[in-house]
Amino acid sequence: IPFGSLRWSKTFKNFKYSFIHGSLMANNYTWTFDEGRTYDPKYMVGHNIEINLSPRLHVNFTEMLIYGNRIPEPTYLIPLIFLWPSEHALGDRDNKMIVLGMEVFPFNGLRLYGNALLDELSFSRLANDWWANKFALQGGIQWSPRLLPADLIFELTAVHPWTYTHKYEFTSYTHHGSDLGFYLGPNTQLFTTRLNYDLSAKHRISLEFNNFLEGADSVNVLGFDYPVGGNSNQNYEERSNYLDDKTTWLMGDITTTNSLRLEWLYRWRNQIQFLSACELKNIDGQPNIYYSLQINLRY
Repeated sequence: IPFGSLRWSKTFKNFKYSFIHGSLMANNYTWTFDEGRTYDPKYMVGHNIEINLSPRLHVNFTEMLIYGNRIPEPTYLIPLIFLWPSEHALGDRDNKMIVLGMEVFPFNGLRLYGNALLDELSFSRLANDWWANKFALQGGIQWSPRLLPADLIFELTAVHPWTYTHKYEFTSYTHHGSDLGFYLGPNTQLFTTRLNYDLSAKHRISLEFNNFLEGADSVNVLGFDYPVGGNSNQNYEERSNYLDDKTTWLMGDITTTNSLRLEWLYRWRNQIQFLSACELKNIDGQPNIYYSLQINLRY
C-alpha cells in the first residue's frame, strides 16, 4: 500500500541499514460542519538490518512500530535508535513487532528462505493456542537452473489470528483500512507454486497455482458474534475471553480457494510493460474464470 514517507539507508560492504518514517491514514474519522472529516494522526516507523554473513548466507532483522493520536514523535525520527526500548521509555503506548529473516544458497541455482514476524509472543503458552501469540511465518524454495531461463518457486505463508491488530485503530498495521503486512491479512494460510520462463529478453510466461485457506472474521459464542482477529482493523479488546486459550491458526468457518493463473509479460520498452493474464479460480467448489490486462509504467 503506497504512503508518503521519509527514507534513508546506508550500505557497507556486507551490511545495509535502512530507516523509514511514514504518514498513514486511519480508517475511521469524525465529521463536523466546521472541520469536515477529521482523522486521528497515524504513523509508521521501521528499521531494517541486512547482513551478508557469507556469499551463501544472508540474514536480516526488522523492527517496526505503529503509533498515532499525537504529533510525530521526535524520538522515532532518529534513524539510529532501537525502537523496542524507546517505545517502552515512552509509556508502552504503541504497536511494535519484529521480523527475523534468512536466506541460504546451498549450491548455485537453489535458494532457501524464511521469515518470522513476532508480536506479543508467549513461549510458555505456545502449546495452549493463546490468542496473543500473534505471529506470521513464511518459507520457500526457489530453483533457478543454469541451463534454462526459468525459476520454480514453492512458498508457504501462514498468519495467526489477531496479527497486525491493536486495541486502537490508529495503532493497527493498516493504511486506510488496508493491510500493511501480508496482503491477505491475518487468519489465513497460502501455499503458492510458480513457474517463470523467459522465452526471450522481451517475453516471459508464468504459471501459478495457489491454495488459499481463510478463516472467518467472527464466530458465535453462546449466541453472540465475537471477532476472532480475521481482520486487521478489529479491536482485540472486543474478543471473547472464552476463546483466549482456543485461538488456533485458522478460526471460524474456513473458506478454501484454489486458483490456476497463466500470465504473459511483454517488455515493450524499459519503461513500458504489458501483462495479460487468465485465471481459473475455485472458491468452495464454485468455479470462475477471470481475464486481465495490465500496463506497467516505470519512470
